[in-house]
Amino acid sequence: MNGSLLLDTNIILGFLKGEKPVVEYLKVQEDEDMTVRLRRETRRKMPDAIVVASAVVSGAVLVTSDREFSAMDFPDLMTFDPRSYSLEPPA
Repeated sequence: MNGSLLLDTNIILGFLKGEKPVVEYLKVQEDEDMTVRLRRETRRKMPDAIVVASAVVSGAVLVTSDREFSAMDFPDLMTFDPRSYSLEPPA
């Protein structure tokens, strides 16, 4: 086991509802659980935090046209917006 956690939807919903056992467990895992850390530091919605955390943990480039993602200052987050990239040579 590499120390990473993959949270099932029911655990995420339990966290959002404030279910004590879930919240307490995730507090203990806070340093290991990138989604919770990202959500706390950036105040992003949980679905966004999951997407960003997945990209960071896997070392992948997040391909998105969401300008808020591109503007995020979060360590190791790499983004690319294909809409801002042109295949046409400059005129």
